[in-house]
Parts: sequence; structure tokens; C-alpha cells
Amino acid sequence: LIEKIIGINNYQSNKIFKPIFKPKLVNGILGLYVFLQIFLPFRHWFISGNVNWTEEGHRHSWRMMVRSKNGSSTFKLVDKNKDSTWYLPASSFFDSSHLTEIAVLPDFTWQAANHLKDLYKKDHPEIAIYAINQVSLNYRPTKLFIDTTVDLTQVKWNYFGHNKWILP
Repeated sequence: LIEKIIGINNYQSNKIFKPIFKPKLVNGILGLYVFLQIFLPFRHWFISGNVNWTEEGHRHSWRMMVRSKNGSSTFKLVDKNKDSTWYLPASSFFDSSHLTEIAVLPDFTWQAANHLKDLYKKDHPEIAIYAINQVSLNYRPTKLFIDTTVDLTQVKWNYFGHNKWILP
């Protein structure tokens, strides 16, 4: 009907009205989206360790309300040049809404340690930062969560694998 109104035939309309998207591109984007929606919830099967404890592979999965974790965090700062050591409770630098997350989420602990390094690097250029996290899973007795011998400013966060400095 539109072709009759504006006076063009089917052959001419194909030349005027070209598709604005490429089907292969759209299929590729949709395929990637579907793959991520399937892969992300199941990636904890490919990472060693108990996902409820290590938190690796926990986000964007279907396991969000299956556990309860509580804990506290203290950072040990060592100035290598001055041979001095001091301890900072996480509560001295971070607000109360972040304290539990810093204690029980290893990537938050790692980020907090690197943030402290940035804060102290002017006065202490050679600083090592260690975390002492006491964590309770499902109201059990607390245990050490992070290896206290690992300088968190010297390790990288592995997004798709196990970080060996998270204790079993």
C-alpha cells in the first residue's frame, strides 16, 4: 500500500530502504550475550575451592542467598626502608557500610590494601601491606581468611581463577 501511495515499485523500494543492521553482527552479539548468561553462573565449577568460602565465582551466579559470612579485618603495614611495622583496623579508614565486605570478600580486601598503599606511598614508598581477616561462615567459629604472609600490594587479582592467597 505504501508503495502505491508514494508511487514506487518493489524493485525501487529495495534500493531506497536498506536494512540498518547486519544480521551476522546482531547474531554475534546475541550469541555472546547468551554465552555470558550461561558461563557466569557456572564458572565456580571451574575454580578450585569452596565458592561459599573463597567467593570466587560467587557474583553473577544463582547462589546469592545460600550462606552467611561475617568477619573483621586488620591491615599490617610494613615500611621496608624504615624497618617499622604498625597495624590498622579497617574501621580506621573505611566506613561501616564497607567493613564487612572488606573482611569477607577477598577482592575487596585486595582493593583496600592497594588503596592503603596509595595513601601511604608518599611517606612510605617501600610499603608492604598484609591482611589479617577473621571470617565466620554460617555462624561457625572464625578462621583466618587471607594468607598473612602475602603482601597484597604485590599480587594481582585473578578474576577467572583461584587466588592462592585465599586460605582454604
